[in-house]
Amino acid sequence: MKTFGEHQTYGATMMSLCDNLGIFYDMGCGKTATALLWARDAMRSGMQDLLVVCPASLVRSWENAIEGMIEFEGFTEADVEMLKQRITLSSF
Repeated sequence: MKTFGEHQTYGATMMSLCDNLGIFYDMGCGKTATALLWARDAMRSGMQDLLVVCPASLVRSWENAIEGMIEFEGFTEADVEMLKQRITLSSF
């Protein structure tokens, strides 16, 4: 079972508290997982849908990341299904 890093839980918490916030971690530090942790918590609190806009080359990575969240402590199959149903991935 994977656990979130302290920087990831802090980032997700800050995303919950701020209207405008960028997560600028280095490549490979878990920005996508941080965003999905925040999305799950926001959806549990009433947020209906989320639009993710990313380069076309990253859409499959986002799909894989959503599927992979089941490996993280605290994520359930229901959480992953919720993310899959309520996140729209769009590319440019």
